[in-house]
Amino acid sequence: MAFPVAAKGYAAAVSRRIAEHLQIESAAPVLFLPRGPGREAGPVLIPLDGSRAAAAAIEPGMKAACALSAEIVMLYVVPPLNGGASLLSQFTLAEVEAALVGDALPALSRSGVPYRVRIGTGLPVEEILAAVERESAALIAMSTRGRNAAAGSPLGQVAEEILSKTSVPLLLVPGAAQ
Repeated sequence: MAFPVAAKGYAAAVSRRIAEHLQIESAAPVLFLPRGPGREAGPVLIPLDGSRAAAAAIEPGMKAACALSAEIVMLYVVPPLNGGASLLSQFTLAEVEAALVGDALPALSRSGVPYRVRIGTGLPVEEILAAVERESAALIAMSTRGRNAAAGSPLGQVAEEILSKTSVPLLLVPGAAQ
């Protein structure tokens, strides 16, 4: 299902409410299309936080990448600790990649879709939006909720903010149970 989303003002608020309702009622991924010009080429960005719920976006993101003949960029954002330090220094990129991709690795390998893992440190929404620009992403494929899902909320906080701020199509995938 595809749904156009207004960018600002009252129309944006109504669009978000309709989007939330569609997402609640749908067990399938929903594609949200922002108004305005889209990007014709570029990778599919899949933000991940290490949770099973977030990983639910890998397969639909892979299918979208196949359909677009695009590569996948998986983005893992590590929030900074107090004082700005990060836990990243304790792990190699290969260890982070294995933990993130995990069960999806065989399907990714079979699909032949090229993929990269990128790691960012900061606030998730800011890092995701920055990665969209840096990578010239054509599409974001992400779960409706990740590790910090609030009970009773139709969309997680990050998904809701990305929906309201992104300038590229957003494929929201219902998050798997933790």
